[in-house]
Amino acid sequence: MKNTKSEILGIEANEINKNLYQINCISGKKIMVRVQTKTSTNKNEYEFSINDSAYCGYQTAYSYVRMLLIEQYTQTRYIFHSKQQIPDICGYQGKACCCPNDCDRAICYDCPKSESFHAKKDGLNPVYMISND
Repeated sequence: MKNTKSEILGIEANEINKNLYQINCISGKKIMVRVQTKTSTNKNEYEFSINDSAYCGYQTAYSYVRMLLIEQYTQTRYIFHSKQQIPDICGYQGKACCCPNDCDRAICYDCPKSESFHAKKDGLNPVYMISND
């Protein structure tokens, strides 16, 4: 497989094949990033798709790739709000969670169980940066 030097959203990378890039970090980690331009879902068209997440603009897509690099380097997902409560509809300590092992509904937004699920799925430790005080 031939690798060619390339740039994705202004970040130096090796192009593995069409739409698949490898970013070599100083930590020795190799981060694979799938980038597509001018993509569409069943409802909308987007300028970028990164690892199957759609982004409307260059700056938003660039910020996401930057965040991926920082998270992989530190092995930490920094969450920039205080730890919220699990939604009441999900029961005591989330035992009746509406979408276990999915966490992709609007109700999951800011849910600590969802944030932990997604961080662990990506191999990261979640850290809340803002206190509840």
